[in-house]
Amino acid sequence: MNTDGPVDIESCTDACFNAGYPLAGTEFADQCFCGLDFSNGGAPASPADCDMPCVGNMSEFCGGPNRLNVSVPSCAVV
Repeated sequence: MNTDGPVDIESCTDACFNAGYPLAGTEFADQCFCGLDFSNGGAPASPADCDMPCVGNMSEFCGGPNRLNVSVPSCAVV
């Protein structure tokens, strides 16, 4: 699943997790991708490569060219 538009980290992760996907990633400032796992040779990259401000919130970074900021559900002890 993917969406384009005025995304930010929260809107992307909410859309993906609510649709049942365990991974959410923003790319190229205005794209949101949801998935079940990493594919196409995906591997960790330097955080400096994810330097494009999100269209939906310019104070956040939403990936870069061929780079995803990835979010996964987390669990915390309280």
